[in-house]
Amino acid sequence: MLFHSADIDSETSALTVNAMLIGIAVSYLYFGLTYYIKSYYFSGIVIILALLFLRYLDYFENYLVAGLIFIFFGCSLLFFNKLWEKKAPNFKETQ
Repeated sequence: MLFHSADIDSETSALTVNAMLIGIAVSYLYFGLTYYIKSYYFSGIVIILALLFLRYLDYFENYLVAGLIFIFFGCSLLFFNKLWEKKAPNFKETQ
């Protein structure tokens, strides 16, 4: 066995998994923007937004904050789509 369950606590493992997911998301963003692959780019965006939403569920229970975060997620998706269109204006999607 690589490590025993007593060797690592839940906070450390959660921090490690979150760091790995952020690293994967950033690499998807970079790869998508470098090679103009929209699916990788938006996969990175979705991973980051999912992590933010899960952090929200841990810390907030207010409906006003939930509405504002929902609006923020929608605006951020629009922003990243406009950024994609600006970065790759002549790119045609293939099926």
